[in-house]
Amino acid sequence: DETKIFEVREGEIYEYGVTPEQFGFKRAFHSEIMGGNAYENAKDLKDILSGKIQGAKFDIVVLNSMFALYTANKVSTPLKAKDIILEAIYSGKVMEYFRSLNDKA
Repeated sequence: DETKIFEVREGEIYEYGVTPEQFGFKRAFHSEIMGGNAYENAKDLKDILSGKIQGAKFDIVVLNSMFALYTANKVSTPLKAKDIILEAIYSGKVMEYFRSLNDKA
């Protein structure tokens, strides 16, 4: 199944569907992305943001981040955000920012 998107741009409404495969990701079962207890979820988050975890959990974070950059008008298409996000994760910039937020808390 496709995820249905309703996009509002310049006063127009566009409706379309997207699949993970369109962006180079595999479909995942719910069991692959299901969280655990607070400790496990925190560890998974840190591992995802540092690029230590690969697979469905990593993919869903990247895919959602792609659409976040697109929605914020930082890229012209969600796909153009993919390399930006992967570079930010693998370079350590995402974890650096995450740690700075923790330091402020």
